[in-house]
Amino acid sequence: MNIPKHFSTKLIDNTFINLETFLIKDGKLFISGIGFIQGINVREYGDIDYKLVLKNESGQYIKQLAKLNKPEITEKYAENNIKYDKCFFTTFQENGLALTDVSLGTYELYLVISAGGVSKQQKIRTEKSALLQHPFVVDTDLNDGCKVLDKLIISTNFTKNIIPHNRSKQVVAEPFLDTAGNNLVPAKQSTNCFVRFQGKNNSIQMDPDANIKNLFIEILGDNNQVRIGKNVSLHGAVRLGHNCEVSIGDHTSSTNPVYVTCAEGTKLIIGNDCMFSTNNQIRTDDSHPIYDVNSGRRINPSRDIVIGDHVWIGYGVTISAGTQIGSGSVVGAYSFVRNQFPNNCVIAGVPARVVKKDVFWERPLLLNSQEVTDFTLEELSEKAYCQQTEDY
Repeated sequence: MNIPKHFSTKLIDNTFINLETFLIKDGKLFISGIGFIQGINVREYGDIDYKLVLKNESGQYIKQLAKLNKPEITEKYAENNIKYDKCFFTTFQENGLALTDVSLGTYELYLVISAGGVSKQQKIRTEKSALLQHPFVVDTDLNDGCKVLDKLIISTNFTKNIIPHNRSKQVVAEPFLDTAGNNLVPAKQSTNCFVRFQGKNNSIQMDPDANIKNLFIEILGDNNQVRIGKNVSLHGAVRLGHNCEVSIGDHTSSTNPVYVTCAEGTKLIIGNDCMFSTNNQIRTDDSHPIYDVNSGRRINPSRDIVIGDHVWIGYGVTISAGTQIGSGSVVGAYSFVRNQFPNNCVIAGVPARVVKKDVFWERPLLLNSQEVTDFTLEELSEKAYCQQTEDY
């Protein structure tokens, strides 16, 4: 078969699918791509039929798709006398599929291809991972080098709550989708919380059981995602630029405001059960570019930050671009952190360095404790975050 080598792994059960576009806008789903069954000629529109299936535990929705003649895209897949001339699916007149009849929920997406008396149903696949960065989509990496469009999360009723795009500060209250594709799903408990969407196609998803107070999320650009996990207790401000992601794991807490900035397509990943103190700053960027005077080359690119599970960040700590902190570690007060650090260690200083290895910490507040006793070796073996520090 004359499929380029890097496509060959996507031939599943004799079915080839590659997504070209995927977008939700104004309550409609816009989708298109290549799909065919190996060895079945598709020279005319009547030779093939496409349906999109949205499926979850409550049932399924079936949407009829249309076809386009895209020989410049499909002709390279021809083999011997087999042609796939009309194997490009899209929506009717490329006007999108209405989602007004689809209930709230999380759906698996399948493409049903019928040709030559054969019908195949496969999850939609793509190599273009950038197309899967829409706020409503969760994508899953596969070992074969491509991706499956794994889940479509519809968290807003598309028949209601589609509101005009508003660049002003808004109270976090009810879920909504605006006309610029910005989506908000708030926690059940949100007190004195505000958002501002300056750009388009942005998403803020809070777990229903998060406890959010005194928080301001400002998104200045496009295509950003903010995810806040279960039982997160968070205060402060989060600001994002373009194409960024902020993910805060379950049971993470902050005593007082935490200030976050994320710019230039970077990610901030905070694990589960982390504890932030007071006046912490976390910045994947330096706010302004710095250049070398001799070459004109920029020397301070924005970079991802990854904080593992069960990490304690002390008073006044600043965590800067490119930092990685392993699970179970402690960062001492007023430290400036900009490096990679292992698990279960104490980090302190300006700039921060490892000052102690093979440690772990517990959450109970000492002011509330009459006596804190040591652990036995048997008790240590049962502690999830009690690990020896690994080399790094």
